[in-house]
Amino acid sequence: MNWKRKGNTQITFGTKRSAGKQIATGVGLGLMICLLIYGFFAYGPWLDQWTVDSYLETLEQDYLYQRAFSRTEYEGLKAEVDEPFLVTKKEFRDFVYEVRDLVDDPFLYFFYDDVFTRDYTRITDRKTGFVGQDSEDSALIPEDTGVIRFGTFKEGLAADTEEQLKNFIAEGKRALVLDLRNNGGGDLDVAERLADLFLRTNDEVYSVRYPRESVTKFASKKIYSFEQITVFLNENSASASELLALSLKMNLGNRVELIGPSTYGKGVGQMVYTNPVNHTRFYVVNFRWTVKNQDVDDLQNLLEPSTKELITEEDYWNARRPLAQEG
Repeated sequence: MNWKRKGNTQITFGTKRSAGKQIATGVGLGLMICLLIYGFFAYGPWLDQWTVDSYLETLEQDYLYQRAFSRTEYEGLKAEVDEPFLVTKKEFRDFVYEVRDLVDDPFLYFFYDDVFTRDYTRITDRKTGFVGQDSEDSALIPEDTGVIRFGTFKEGLAADTEEQLKNFIAEGKRALVLDLRNNGGGDLDVAERLADLFLRTNDEVYSVRYPRESVTKFASKKIYSFEQITVFLNENSASASELLALSLKMNLGNRVELIGPSTYGKGVGQMVYTNPVNHTRFYVVNFRWTVKNQDVDDLQNLLEPSTKELITEEDYWNARRPLAQEG
């Protein structure tokens, strides 16, 4: 009897251990399947239908150029990505580019990353963060002039700029140079806060037209005043940096001079939708901006004429208008 109980105990224990191994094996297989599914969509070339539907809804709700969806070609293009269970990322990107061609829009983008293409193209190369005063060309900078070189317009930049302006005022700087060369822009709200540092109360900072409404922003902050503000621009100055330059010129008039060749010409803004699971990013053009009914095309006509090509740092400084002597 004792031997049988021991035997039964041994058999029961063996059964429990076998069941535990089966559970562990099942959990392991389940995790492996989950990882395979994740890898399939994250690093493979496909998009699931849920993501496609989500991006299509975003496009049709938020895209500035709503007339694209009334074109007869649109329904056919949409069916090619909306009906199949799986769509490749390349196929969806091709769809996006065909939609933007319907309305001649160069700024609607779809970027993706997969194991085959590793496609993480950027619109422009941008400086990052607040750069501030540079000492490399200090010999070109007059004693009465402060210089701020801007990086990407992102959170914290306006506060850093204000601190720099306070220092310039304390040092007795009469003129200011804002360097927006190679600046691809960034956050629209940051551009507004930067303009707010220089404009008078109730000056129009900008107006934006969304798909279903328009909004105008006005200055409300105490200004930092300089006798002359010079803005350096080039062909890589884009979007929010172009808006800032135009806003200063339209509101402060002859106190502001814009120096540079034609700028990038991006008079629209985008909303960026990122899906970290399948490594995709969708840039949807959502608004067009103006300043006092002037747009990015009008900005080109406000650039100071130059008799010499602007290439070197010295070229830009030589094109600057001399500051009137005190006294």
